[in-house]
Amino acid sequence: ENVRNNLTGNYIQTCDINLTGINFLPLGISLSSSFKGKYNGNSFSISGFNYSNSTRDNVGLFGVTRGTAKIVDVKLKDYSVEGRDYVGSLVGFMIENSTIKDSFASGFVKGRDTVGGLVGAAGDSPQIKGTRSVGIVIGEGGVGGGVGGFLGNYGSSTSLSSISNSAAEADVYGKNSATGGFVGAMVDGKIEDSTSSGNLVNGTLRVGGFVGVMLPLGQTLQIINS
Repeated sequence: ENVRNNLTGNYIQTCDINLTGINFLPLGISLSSSFKGKYNGNSFSISGFNYSNSTRDNVGLFGVTRGTAKIVDVKLKDYSVEGRDYVGSLVGFMIENSTIKDSFASGFVKGRDTVGGLVGAAGDSPQIKGTRSVGIVIGEGGVGGGVGGFLGNYGSSTSLSSISNSAAEADVYGKNSATGGFVGAMVDGKIEDSTSSGNLVNGTLRVGGFVGVMLPLGQTLQIINS
């Protein structure tokens, strides 16, 4: 709750955290109330994060991260996260140079549109490095976004985004959305030295084992050694 009260602070986790049975709301729930601080999980775990609200957007442990936000060495496990749009286990919506590094997430994610195992949507120069997502991802009825084992929608038309040395090991189910084992819909940015190794990618529109659809709307669109 200290994080919620100061979304620009610098935090270091000092023990394992179990959220089982706790009504824990996402940290930073909107663009105007987003997380811009630094959170270092310090290799300790966060388990039992269970959140379900089919009418809420920007759902994840962190709802929206932007600007100077840095999430490092977070181990999120045994979670069940359900929302509407922009839904991910760790971050719902990641924008404006925010960073995720050396983190891990394992559990269940479900939403309508723009749903990812780790992050729902990332754009405007986000950086993700050395991070892995494991579990089940379900997008129940898209309206133009993507569903992916790692990330739902990736990139924007105005800036360069980067994902490297990362992995998705997820079963992915998408309905009326671009559906991919790693990324659902990719419009800009670079993915390098990353893998997708889930058992199943099942969708009704634009389905791919790694990326569901690539729409070159931005500066750069590259997949390298992946």
